[in-house]
Order: sequence, then C-alpha cells, then structure tokens
Amino acid sequence: MYCPECGNESEPNSEFCVHCGKKLPLYPDHEIYLGGTASVHLRKGKFGMGGYGVYATNKRIFGIRDSNIMVKSNIAGFLGGGIGHTILDHTTPVLKDDSVKAIEDLERKKDFEIKKEDIAAIEWKKVNLWSGGHLLIKTKSTQEFLVGGDGKPEFEYLLSLMKSFYPEVLTIK
Repeated sequence: MYCPECGNESEPNSEFCVHCGKKLPLYPDHEIYLGGTASVHLRKGKFGMGGYGVYATNKRIFGIRDSNIMVKSNIAGFLGGGIGHTILDHTTPVLKDDSVKAIEDLERKKDFEIKKEDIAAIEWKKVNLWSGGHLLIKTKSTQEFLVGGDGKPEFEYLLSLMKSFYPEVLTIK
C-alpha cells in the first residue's frame, strides 16, 4: 500500500506510514479522496480555456471543468492575458482542495475519469520560463488526457498528488 499523504510505500498491514507517520486507511479496498486543485492556470489540452481542475481518489483521476474559474479565466483574457492573470493571481488563491469531497460530486461534475488500473503512464512536466507545464495521462488503451497550464504552484501540487496517487507510473520531466 502507498501512503496517501507522502506517496511512499508502506509495509503491508501497517497502521501508520513509516515515512511520514500519517495513519493509513484501514480499508484499502474503499475509495478514498486524496485531493485536487482547480485554477485559472489549468486547462484541458494544450490550448484549451483556463478554469480546469484535477482531482484524485485512491482508485481514479477526475478532470473537472470549473465554470466559476472559467469565468475568471475569461476576465483575465479580456484584461489582457498576462496582466489579467497577474491581477487574478493576487485576488484568486490556488484552490488546493484538501477537504473531503463527495465522490458522487466528482462523478457528477467530471469531464473525464480514468480508473487507476487503466493507466499505463503519467507524465508530469514542470512549468518553466519558456513554456507551461503539463500532466499527461496515458491509458493502456492508448488514449491520452492532457492538462496544461502555466501556474507553477498548481503544477507543484499536482506533482505531489500524482506521487500519492500512482508513483509507480509517474515520470517527471
């Protein structure tokens, strides 16, 4: 079993993670919400509209199109792209949603959903000065789901989320 907090492998039947000390779920067969984030800086695809979110349980990844954040992204574009996003950076916090989300709510709002056992690879690319980052999820049936963006805090959070979700298939670029 992998710890949902730090992503490191723990001993079978352990009550606590040997790396970070977090109490491990008693029932690994049950679906457990791990976390997620949504932001004006995240978008589905390479050139999609901002206002996207990525959430994970111990069994699935969800892509969620967030209409409230999309409106803020459109305002940023109207205000002049970079200038608009700079203003929103100071008025809209990164939404690291660490609250327990109802899984039914994620299922209802999902734009895409991928079961862990269907994932062949996850590629995370960091945001740098010249290009945005991405989270690319490749399935065993050769489908690909790309979430792109230019928000460094959002992508750092997505990296930690993917490390706790499925570190065995995660590649960092």
